[in-house]
Amino acid sequence: MGLRLITPPAIEPVTLQEAKDHLRITTSDNDAKITMAIKQARQYVEKFLSRALIDQTWDYYLDAFPTDGDIKMPMPPLISVESVQYYDTQGNIHAIDPDSYYVDNASDPGWIVAQGGFIWPSSLNAVNSVVVRFHAGYVTADSPPAPAVPTEINQAILLTLGMFYEYREGVVITQTALPLPLGVQELLIRHRADLGFW
Repeated sequence: MGLRLITPPAIEPVTLQEAKDHLRITTSDNDAKITMAIKQARQYVEKFLSRALIDQTWDYYLDAFPTDGDIKMPMPPLISVESVQYYDTQGNIHAIDPDSYYVDNASDPGWIVAQGGFIWPSSLNAVNSVVVRFHAGYVTADSPPAPAVPTEINQAILLTLGMFYEYREGVVITQTALPLPLGVQELLIRHRADLGFW
C-alpha cells in the first residue's frame, strides 16, 4: 500500500491574516515565512491525524484488490473517487466501470464497495497493481457537500504554527525538532483517523 499526492490543496485552512492575528504580527515583513509556516503546520497536523484537511487529490496504491470486496480509503474525509484502475495479469492497464462499485463517502473513513454481484478482477501479481485516484479533505468553496474543517483542528493548526514560527530555524525546516505540544494533541486526539492499516 502506498500514497502519492497528485494535487495539493489550493488554499490553507488558516488564512494569512488569521495566522498574523494569532501571532500578533501587524507588519507584512514576514508574510512569506508565515505562509510557509501555515503550510507546514497544516501538513504536520494532517500527518498526526492521518487526514486530509483541504480538498486534495491522491493516488492510493494496492498490491491487489481486497479479498473481502471492500476498499477502505485512507486520508479521510473522502470526497469522491475519480478512478479505479488495475494492471491485469498480462500487464495491461484497465479502468473499472464506476457503475460496478459504490463510493461510501458518508462513512469515516470512506469505502469503495463492489456493487451487487460484481467481483474485483484478478490483477497482476506485483506491487502497486491497483491504483485508486481520489479526492479527500474538508470543505472548500468548490466542494460544499463536504464537512467543514472542525474548529478544534484549526485552533490546533494555529497553536502549531505559533510553535513553528517561534522556533522556525529548527522546526519549520525539519518539522521534527519538537513534538506537538500536549494542548495541541488534546485538541486533535478525537479527530484522529482510525484506519487500522497505516
